[in-house]
Amino acid sequence: MTTDEKIIERVRKLMALATSSNEHEAAAAAAKAQELLLKYNLSVNALEEKPKAGESHFDDHDSYSIGWRSDLLGVICANTCCSMVQMTIHTHSFAKRFWVFGEPANVEVATYLYHYLTKELLRIGPKPAASKAGHAFRLGAVAAIGHRLRETVTEFRQASAETQSLVLVKDAAAIEARNAYFPKLGTGRRSGTEDWASFAKGVEAGKNIPLRRGVSSTNAGGQTLLK
Repeated sequence: MTTDEKIIERVRKLMALATSSNEHEAAAAAAKAQELLLKYNLSVNALEEKPKAGESHFDDHDSYSIGWRSDLLGVICANTCCSMVQMTIHTHSFAKRFWVFGEPANVEVATYLYHYLTKELLRIGPKPAASKAGHAFRLGAVAAIGHRLRETVTEFRQASAETQSLVLVKDAAAIEARNAYFPKLGTGRRSGTEDWASFAKGVEAGKNIPLRRGVSSTNAGGQTLLK
């Protein structure tokens, strides 16, 4: 098993722990997996040579909830040293194709987190899923998840000069790979809602999760993998 395969396997085992009916498990698992990935990236010391970013893509035909799904993948990629592009598939009404750029382990973890969290947010949110309340709730939950993921990255970056440089280098490599693949990109609008009560409930569902945060130094070099 390669190093990348090992990290993916560890993340999948972590995700398998989130099988209870606790509505906070999805965001908690996301934060732990993200922290594991950041520490893995540091442990392989990618600063020794320029990162080799690649790409992966998948389609999503769920038109009624594509807005919060786009936002979810966006915040995941922004906080796993990846970059994303969203395209409309004209052969399917409202369907999207998502492209994720970054180093192989980062891309696989970001993609895995997306599919896992999509399933969990559909499970914990209001029913029917196609309702305005359900969409607003998930937009709120995504906002809270994004905030927590950014907290982890900020703490990781501030831990040392090495971690600061690591994130900058990997982010730049992902953007470079994206721009090389799509040299002429346009910009889109973020999804919105008028149901602020449901949005607020989604935010609270994410805010109240008991996240295990912190990047602990264990040696002069900085960090180690989660045990």
